[in-house]
Amino acid sequence: MQSSSITLILVLCLMGGVIAYLADLLGRRLGKKRLTLGHMRPKHTAALLTTSAGVLIPLVTIGLMSLLFSDVREMLFRTEAIKEELRRVEGNMRVSEKQLQQRSTEIAELELQQRRLQNEGNRLKDTNAKTQKQLGTTKRELGGAQRQLASRTVELRIISAKTRSLNERVNALLREVKQNTEQLKVVVADAKAAQGQAKTNRELANKAAETLREIQTRNLEIERENTKLSAETNNLKKELEELRETSDKISANLSAQIAAAEVDLATLIATREQLQANVANLESLLIAREGLARTQRLIYSFGEELARWIIEPNSSREEASLGLSSLLRTARVRAEARGAKAYNDAPSAGLLSTETSPATFQTDTILRSTTSQSEPMVLQAVSIFNHFNGEPVFVEVRVAPNTVVYRAGQVIAETRIDGALDERRILEAIGAFIRDRVGPKALEDKMIPAFGSDAPLGEVDDQQIVSLMQIIRDYGRSVRVQAVAAGEIRRADRLRLEFRLR
Repeated sequence: MQSSSITLILVLCLMGGVIAYLADLLGRRLGKKRLTLGHMRPKHTAALLTTSAGVLIPLVTIGLMSLLFSDVREMLFRTEAIKEELRRVEGNMRVSEKQLQQRSTEIAELELQQRRLQNEGNRLKDTNAKTQKQLGTTKRELGGAQRQLASRTVELRIISAKTRSLNERVNALLREVKQNTEQLKVVVADAKAAQGQAKTNRELANKAAETLREIQTRNLEIERENTKLSAETNNLKKELEELRETSDKISANLSAQIAAAEVDLATLIATREQLQANVANLESLLIAREGLARTQRLIYSFGEELARWIIEPNSSREEASLGLSSLLRTARVRAEARGAKAYNDAPSAGLLSTETSPATFQTDTILRSTTSQSEPMVLQAVSIFNHFNGEPVFVEVRVAPNTVVYRAGQVIAETRIDGALDERRILEAIGAFIRDRVGPKALEDKMIPAFGSDAPLGEVDDQQIVSLMQIIRDYGRSVRVQAVAAGEIRRADRLRLEFRLR
């Protein structure tokens, strides 16, 4: 509770006492003087004046409190404005939550697109390797075809020379035949021989012409294949250039991402080194003070709870900040009651501020975790070291959702107890049931214990245990005992139990 609220309550109590005293004093004096107004009787006059004073004094009191306390002025004159501002802030928070969800969706889509680009880059690398291999094979085939074309060209030149020689010879023979027609009869044998030779020569010429046509046809086919291979080579070159450009872009992007990752890694390494240095400094400070601390009484051990505070659901940042301040203030009061004291800038109980994790950063993290949550949140101030009398207590504020663990009437655990036993053994059985079954089951169900307390989860009233023992004895036989929730119990609540017998 804030100091201003305490002051307001004290002032209200004081003014109530003053009003009662003044009203009584005024009524007695008016009764003694027996004043009258108009035709009114003295007792009616005293009652009217006392009532009027009772009306005027609260009005004057409210006016003075409005002048003295800003909270009263806001309660009287700015309630609707504050409600409207709260609705506006809640609307802004809902819009911010939707924007955050949209940003999360966009980030997920970008990560998916990045993975697709990486897969596409790997596929393009494989395609590039296959294309280069296929291009090498095509080049080798093209070289072989070119060498075969050159060989066929040489053969064609030789055959063309032979054909021209044969043609010249045929023409010479024809001229000789024409010149020696008149001498045909004389030299029939020579003419027949010459004709046979000419026929042979014509056959050779026809064969040479047919071979020439085949060579020309093959040459055309080779030229077409060469043109087709040239077109395929150009297409492969274009694809290779496109693949190189895509590969260069992907390599540039990967290089940029690698550079960014290296920068982040360097930052993390520097942060880790700074944390190690801070831990070393803190250990040095504790060692330097250990000679004094060890001679004093231990007031808080490691992990022991100092205080806890509940933040209501859908709380604004201001409300969460007020809850955190109340938690730390309660922790300071309890720590000082045990003997903790402030030291230099450190309060008697508070957050440990370091260069890498200042108190403002820790506070901002806590407020972000507790603001605008749909469930109540519990803040738990826990000691982070063993602390001794006369030194400050450093705490860690743990944040957890204060969800419902048990509904009213829900069975937590059960056991069987023999009602024929004596009272001491029945009480021992009830205590063992609560200690060995109910407590561990509550911890298993995520109840938040107050470590360092004599009853971390809560305690059962002695009268309730004695009544249960008497009922079990009245049965006089083995009965089933169930421990059930006495009401709705959340994680940070005390464990309230009721017992049923079956």
